Amino acid sequence: MPRVGERIPRRLPVFVAVLVLALVTPLSGFTTAPDPADSRLRITVAWAPGVSASWTLRCDPPRGTHPNRKRACARLARLADPFAPLPRDIVCAEVYGGPETARVRGTWEGASVDQRYSRTDGCQIARWQTLRPLFTDPGSVVLSGRVDLGPTCPVERPGETCETVGASARVTARSVDDTRTALAGAAGFTLRLPRGIWNVTADAGMHCSTVRVDARRAAPSEPVVIACDTGIRRGLLPVR
Repeated sequence: MPRVGERIPRRLPVFVAVLVLALVTPLSGFTTAPDPADSRLRITVAWAPGVSASWTLRCDPPRGTHPNRKRACARLARLADPFAPLPRDIVCAEVYGGPETARVRGTWEGASVDQRYSRTDGCQIARWQTLRPLFTDPGSVVLSGRVDLGPTCPVERPGETCETVGASARVTARSVDDTRTALAGAAGFTLRLPRGIWNVTADAGMHCSTVRVDARRAAPSEPVVIACDTGIRRGLLPVR
């Protein structure tokens, strides 16, 4: 350090300036880590025309208007890059999963997010399944119906019906990515299903029909009837 009365070397101010600049400038190769708390998402989902919902979601801790905040945040925490777009050169299977669409906007761990989702091909269905807890169904419907067996006699008289109405069987409802079951009896069956399109059939030890049920808005107003063929070839007795 120069003593009093000595001249300060001309290069000293330059050295001090460089030192100050080094202290206030981040080192090369180091960046500020994203703030996990800076995650604010708005999720808009449409399951069918006129059936949609929009929620907010924040994590750490889970909060917002999303109806299943904890599960949605838990799924996001397990994914390294949950909102990554599809690669441009990816080849996708030509399958259709349904009319559902969604959009996620906001920020996730400090990064901007604006992604759209659908179920129009294999890649989009896989993306939807990965983030399925975010796209919680707005509710469920109660489907009611019965299983009919027939014919149940080798011959029948005019005006007589040889069939069993309300038979015992296991009823299975399948959508693209879900399966629900129930037991049918004399009083029929009921199934609580998420809104969507379902194929409903029965296991009664014989061939049973499959009924397509559109429950995107509400359950059908009439009971679903699943017809099972016993294989008995019936004939009519002559009228005496």
